[in-house]
Amino acid sequence: IIVQGDSIKNIMQNACEFLVGARSYLECTIGILNEKTGEISPIARAGPLTHEKDWSITLDGDGDAPPCIIETVKSGKIEIINTKECDDCKFKREENIHTTVTVPMKRYDMVIGVIHIGFKDHVKIDEEEKSLLEEISDDLAFARDKILSEKDLEETKNRLELAMDASDHG
Repeated sequence: IIVQGDSIKNIMQNACEFLVGARSYLECTIGILNEKTGEISPIARAGPLTHEKDWSITLDGDGDAPPCIIETVKSGKIEIINTKECDDCKFKREENIHTTVTVPMKRYDMVIGVIHIGFKDHVKIDEEEKSLLEEISDDLAFARDKILSEKDLEETKNRLELAMDASDHG
């Protein structure tokens, strides 16, 4: 249900809102790869303690994203961090977020985005929860690819029609 839609931004926003509403998450941010810039940056946010600071990161891990996001992009693995360890992070807040989990969004073993979630310590991320978050991440990556493919197909059809019209008149 959360991956139905006609725009990447809308699907990602719906996913953030779903994740915050379904669990006791205080924030959810989804960052997606912009093919033109080669950078991952936030496209959707939800939750009562949503972080509004923007960030961006290349696939090599260069950029101004929080260290937990940088590590996830570089490693391609889930990062779970107790925010008490985030003393040097410019994104650290004093609000009641105690733990974050960052889940890579991958296509063909390449990280194309992240789901970053903040929550209180009473919310536990066990193996089942990790598995569910990875499944959501995979579904969102698939939805992104589907929309981009449909857009490419439409552009190809338009170019073909223009070429055929030109050959009919030329």
